Amino acid sequence: MKRIWLIILGIILGITLTGKSFGQDYNWLPPISDSADYYLITCEPGNEIYEKFGHSGIRVKDGEWDITFNWGLFSFEEPNFIGKFVLGETDYMMGYCQTEVFLCDYRERGSAVYQHHLNLSQQEKTNLWNAISENWKVENRVYRYNFIYDNCATRIYEIILNAIGNDEVENIYADAPYGTYREIVNGYVGTDSWISLGINFVFGSEADKRISYKESTTFPLEMMTLLESVKKREYIDGYDIKEPLLGKGAVLFNGDKLYQKNGKNTTANDFLMFMIPILIMLVLIVHFIRVHGHYYKIPTLILLWLSVVFSALIIFLSLFSSHPLVHDNYNLLWCNPLNALLAIVLVMRHRHWLKGCIAFVTTICTLICGVIYLIGGQAYTMVLLGWWILFAVMQILVLLSYLQKTFENIKAWVDKHLGKTSSQGHHSHHRHHLHGKSHGGNNQKSEHHHDMNHHRHHEHKY
Repeated sequence: MKRIWLIILGIILGITLTGKSFGQDYNWLPPISDSADYYLITCEPGNEIYEKFGHSGIRVKDGEWDITFNWGLFSFEEPNFIGKFVLGETDYMMGYCQTEVFLCDYRERGSAVYQHHLNLSQQEKTNLWNAISENWKVENRVYRYNFIYDNCATRIYEIILNAIGNDEVENIYADAPYGTYREIVNGYVGTDSWISLGINFVFGSEADKRISYKESTTFPLEMMTLLESVKKREYIDGYDIKEPLLGKGAVLFNGDKLYQKNGKNTTANDFLMFMIPILIMLVLIVHFIRVHGHYYKIPTLILLWLSVVFSALIIFLSLFSSHPLVHDNYNLLWCNPLNALLAIVLVMRHRHWLKGCIAFVTTICTLICGVIYLIGGQAYTMVLLGWWILFAVMQILVLLSYLQKTFENIKAWVDKHLGKTSSQGHHSHHRHHLHGKSHGGNNQKSEHHHDMNHHRHHEHKY
């Protein structure tokens, strides 16, 4: 049952950068001294779907007071949580707790936790604390979550840089090309093929646009790496000195190495998931050959209606969801709503020409999607490619089946109508030939009778 829910969440979108779910009753922040130290906390991903991308926080230590702030609080108990998540209308909240409590969950699940000291001047510390306090106000602590542009990592990145002042920051890697959102996401979930299939299915071409290193800060580990390259200006005795924003990193908890970034490597799970549609395809081809050009009806109808369900999901997300990466999805070409019309006409008797026409349109759409894959208009994964191949072959077999029936019907019509006319002409010519022979015979008899009379006339003369 747990695996089924992971599949459903993966197909819906399957991506969230989140912390742990707990609430706060405090409406105020305790006072803090000028000697407080600030740290960036970065947590590696876990196994659950909402843990796949890690988490970030800001730790504040002031004497015996040690708390960690984070912007990733949510609750599954919120009414219509899944529906709001699908539409991109999920609200997250800022919160804080004792650092030991914060770390406890990550120890239990075995995820490593890293800490970097923030090298801040006194004014920068004041700016950062004021920003945290402002964010903690009741009217500000809840925000509309966006898994790319506004989440637990991007909020921390912005609040730290704003405390320093963007004009006082030098980051030579911020505008450097990094990759695409799809590549980054697949790097985190690539070892979980069901979630990967769902995510890559609902991601559109927007996920394949090249992004900068700064745009990658939507992911906590990437954000930590980028901040490690940031240098800020310090003015000491009139000299402009640049020093790193982050001090030397420390590992608070080493974890159980749950996280291994997959990148573009193909895993055994990916191969097995790829072979499922390929085996179905082979069954359809073998059946087509054995029954002399007739497609396998029951599996074909099941696959067509399954594609209709998923096409409805793509259309729904494209029209109504505010998630930024689910629009302009070319997977709609092979998971086509026209497959519903094809499934309906396939169970009708006769009208083979109509079935062939619809199969031709859906097949062309599927092949166009393959061309888009090849030219890089939208990326695909090995598993998704397997399902595209299955649908392409299935629709081609259906098309060939009805083209064959159409040709047979045309041939039968030609034989019935044009063949009959030709036969009638042949019989008429044959009768005319016989009639000519009959007249020729009569003429020959007349000539013979005339010769006999002429012979008798001469005999009488002599």
